[in-house]
Amino acid sequence: MIVSDIYLFVDSTKTQAISDNKRVHIIIFRQVIVRFFKLLYLLRIIGWILPYFIYRKVAKKQTEKLQPLIEEKLEEIYQVCEKGHSLL
Repeated sequence: MIVSDIYLFVDSTKTQAISDNKRVHIIIFRQVIVRFFKLLYLLRIIGWILPYFIYRKVAKKQTEKLQPLIEEKLEEIYQVCEKGHSLL
């Protein structure tokens, strides 16, 4: 006896299953496994893209944090150079 067509929503292929429960469970298990791996694939792509934007945000914060210190040190160097030039 044949159970109605089972549609695999993941890849849209039709599969017919014999009415014994073991085969039906195997087909359903395969569907779950395929969906799980597609989810992992999606997460992997997000894992490649997301760190770029996080890096840009962190780098911008660090630049804003360190910029006043850099400007202060450059001003000190400029003053020392002016004093050295006035001695000549």
